[in-house]
Amino acid sequence: QFSIASDTCGTALSPGGTCAVTVRFSPTTTGAKVGRLSVTASPGGTAMTDLTGSGLAPGALSISPSNQDFGSIVQGGMTGTQNFTVTNTGGSPTGAVTAMLAGAQANQFTLVSDMCSTMVLPAGGTCMISARFNPSTPGFKSVGLQITASPGGTTNANLTGTGLAQASLSVSPTSFTFPSTTVNATSVTNFTVSNSGGVASGALSSNIGGTNPTQF
Repeated sequence: QFSIASDTCGTALSPGGTCAVTVRFSPTTTGAKVGRLSVTASPGGTAMTDLTGSGLAPGALSISPSNQDFGSIVQGGMTGTQNFTVTNTGGSPTGAVTAMLAGAQANQFTLVSDMCSTMVLPAGGTCMISARFNPSTPGFKSVGLQITASPGGTTNANLTGTGLAQASLSVSPTSFTFPSTTVNATSVTNFTVSNSGGVASGALSSNIGGTNPTQF
C-alpha cells in the first residue's frame, strides 16, 4: 500500500549531510494501513519511520427514489413536483455533479429545481432535484434522470407517466338527410355522441342551429 516514489539517498552521506526519500501512499482497499520506511548503511546502521494511512471508499452517487411513476394526466397539463435525493455513499468527495434528463422523451418532463449540478458532495453529503411531468402528446412516456460526477460515477432514476388525450366529441352520422316529410308531421332519427379522448368531457349541451333551426 506504500511505495518509494523517489530516492536521492543512493550515495554515502557526509557528516551533517541530508538526502530525501519520497513515499507514496496508494491504498487498494479501504481501512487502516501500516508500513515502515527503512534506510540502511554500513557503517551507519538503520533508521526507520513508521507509516500509517487509511484507505477511503471513492465517491459514489446514488439517487432515491430510483423509479417514479407520475401517473396519468391530460396532455398539455402538468403534475405536481417530485423530489429526488442524491447521496454520496462513498468515503471521499465526488467531483462536480451534473444532472440531466436523458432520453428521446426528455421534453415531456421538466427539472423544476436542480440543487445538485456543479456541487461537490462530501462523503455522506446530499442534494435535491425536483421534476414534474408535462406531456404534450398522449401515450406512455419514459425518461432517465441521470446524475454524474467524476469521481462518483453515474446513477439514474427512471421517470414514467402517461399522457391522456383531451376530451374530443364527435357525432355520428356526421350528416343526415331526413325523408321528405308532410308539413306538420314528424320524422325522427338518432345520433350518437362519442368522446374519443382519454378523459371525461364537461357537461353536454345540445342545440339546433343552421338556416332553418325551427324546423328541427
